[in-house]
Amino acid sequence: VIPFNCTIQDGETTYQDLDLSEWEPCALSGVLLVNGAPAASWGVMAWPGETESMVGTPPSTATGADGSFALTVDESGPARLSFSSPAELGGSGRVDARIELRPGANEWRDDLVMGSLRGRCLTTLAGNAALFYCAGPAAKNSCWLEIQPDSDGRFALPFVPAGAGSIRLLSAQGEWSTLLETEIPARAERVLDVP
Repeated sequence: VIPFNCTIQDGETTYQDLDLSEWEPCALSGVLLVNGAPAASWGVMAWPGETESMVGTPPSTATGADGSFALTVDESGPARLSFSSPAELGGSGRVDARIELRPGANEWRDDLVMGSLRGRCLTTLAGNAALFYCAGPAAKNSCWLEIQPDSDGRFALPFVPAGAGSIRLLSAQGEWSTLLETEIPARAERVLDVP
C-alpha cells in the first residue's frame, strides 16, 4: 500500500519534501559454483520479483575466476538471479536462482548441480520454430536453454540442471508443445534423439 502524502491542485505548484535518509540499495555479494568448481566468466543478471522484462537494463555483471560477483539492486524483496554460461563453452539460455534481497549487505552462495545434454533432432525445424530445454516444476533451479541443432540435427548443451526436465517446441505460429521428457544425471551426460 502506497500512502497518499500530497495533493495536486489545478493551476498550482505543489512542493513536497522526500525523506530518503533511510533508503539503502541492496548490495549483493555472491559466489557461483558449478559441480563444486568456481564458475568463471558466467554472466549474472538480477531481475526484481517475477519480472521477465523491464525498462532499461537489469543490474548485471560477470563472475570472476573464483566464481565471485557483486551487484547493486535498488529494490528489496524477492528477486531472480539469471546465470548464463560463457559463450565459448557452447552454452545458451539461462539458469535461474531465487533470492530474497534486503536493504544493505546481502550474501549469496550456491553450488549448481549440473549435467549435460547431447543428441540429435530427427526432424528439421520448420520456419521460425525453436527448441528449448526447461527444468521440471520441482527443480531447485529453473532454466531456459535454447537447443540449436547443426545442419545434421546434432546439438549439445554443456550445462543443464540435474533432474527432471523436458524438451519443448515453440512453433512458428507461437504454440508450445512438449516433445519429450527426460532426466539429466548429475555430473554426467544424457544422450537422446528428439522426435
